[in-house]
Amino acid sequence: ADEILDETVSIDTLDLYFRPVYAFEYNWVPKNKQNVLEFDGITGEFYSGKVLKEKMTEIFTEESLFEIGGEIAGFIVPGAGIPVKILQESRKRKKVIDK
Repeated sequence: ADEILDETVSIDTLDLYFRPVYAFEYNWVPKNKQNVLEFDGITGEFYSGKVLKEKMTEIFTEESLFEIGGEIAGFIVPGAGIPVKILQESRKRKKVIDK
């Protein structure tokens, strides 16, 4: 085929399965280490994970967390997302000034 005339993808049903994983972050004072112990709620297995803060920064940026927070606030109280956006902009400007 030299030419594609139409390409569509139809998803009739999408099922999301969330797996309960509990993470416990602790400080090991004598060795000056910080670690995360994760517990899988389905299998009951424990395993050592990355430091929780590092894992969260891989997934979320500060900007995306403000966006999510603004959306959630807007669902709970109509119009509450506006102060969150103002706070986000003021933090951006403060960072620019501090540099």
